Amino acid sequence: MSVAVASSQLDGDGQSNQEKAAGLRAAAEAAEDAGDTQSAADLRDWAVAVESTSTPATLETIRQSRPESARQGDGAEGITTYLVQLELRGIARLLRTAPQTFISLAGEYLDDAAVDTILTQSQEIADALEDVANLPDLASDRPEIQVRQLLEQRFDYGTATLLAGTVNALVRAAL
Repeated sequence: MSVAVASSQLDGDGQSNQEKAAGLRAAAEAAEDAGDTQSAADLRDWAVAVESTSTPATLETIRQSRPESARQGDGAEGITTYLVQLELRGIARLLRTAPQTFISLAGEYLDDAAVDTILTQSQEIADALEDVANLPDLASDRPEIQVRQLLEQRFDYGTATLLAGTVNALVRAAL
């Protein structure tokens, strides 16, 4: 089966890889318009990875598209914080412009309540991600904890925990 044929196939949530890539590109455009060129570049890279796969794209697709050296990192906390900040801002842009694409990529991590929350309150979730991205030290597991704590102020504990874990998985997949 060709990549073009496979990328037009729908996965379980109804979005084809081409639709996912279009959502990622829309988020990249929004990032570019806001002057966030690094997030825009990352989102475009994710779109290429999603389009290039012969199976329905997931977070694993994005993770595997990164060179092994980029996935391992160099352990420098300052660089890690910077990269996590960029990824959180990129995910926030994706939630603002194409929440269905976020849901499609993260489907295996989400339950129905989390999907409903994303569809109805993606702006609030994106605001929380940007608040966390503005914090000075985001190495290790702190982003997930901080995202969860901010989301707990707006949503129930279970939904906040599930969303924070999903965001963390996407950040880690992209690093």
